[in-house]
Amino acid sequence: MSETTSTTTPTTTTTMAKLKLAAASAVAGAALVLVLAAVAGCESDADRAARGEGFPPEGTVRSPQRFVDVQQAAGARGEGNLYEAHFVGAELNSLGRAKLDAMLRDDDALPVVVHLTPVDDANLREHRMQAIAIYLQDGGLSASQIRFTDGLNEDAVAPAAPGLKNLKKTDSAAQAEPDAMELAVPLPGTVDTND
Repeated sequence: MSETTSTTTPTTTTTMAKLKLAAASAVAGAALVLVLAAVAGCESDADRAARGEGFPPEGTVRSPQRFVDVQQAAGARGEGNLYEAHFVGAELNSLGRAKLDAMLRDDDALPVVVHLTPVDDANLREHRMQAIAIYLQDGGLSASQIRFTDGLNEDAVAPAAPGLKNLKKTDSAAQAEPDAMELAVPLPGTVDTND
């Protein structure tokens, strides 16, 4: 058998030392990156917000609230009814002021039409109209942008009968059952055959 002897030259030893140093530096660099990632974290603002840590400051209006405000304003302006519950005597109460505030936020349609429920006392009606006009003018409207009508807004109410008639069509189990209204209440001028 022949023996192989290993001979190392100074150049080979220097190259191996450089390789070991490079490997050790790579390991140390990787460890440093892991430590920094653990300390600093690799989370985003979305991660913090999902855990409740990234809420906007108090009083910031967010998009869902803007949506609610727009819908409330459009509904208040579209309906426009002020009832007895909106007043204490001739003065607006907090409910009435809140309704008028909502109507003021909807700036799409002018004039603002306020529908007042009828009252027997004409003097009370006049004082209520004055209280409403003053409040709306303080909110930025001119007298020409305010209109009053007697009675409820007919466009804001709808009869329930058509919806109730079609209610059974929305439930598949009810389609097999006879209409209870047809059985229980005969139409005027018809003969009740259930006797």
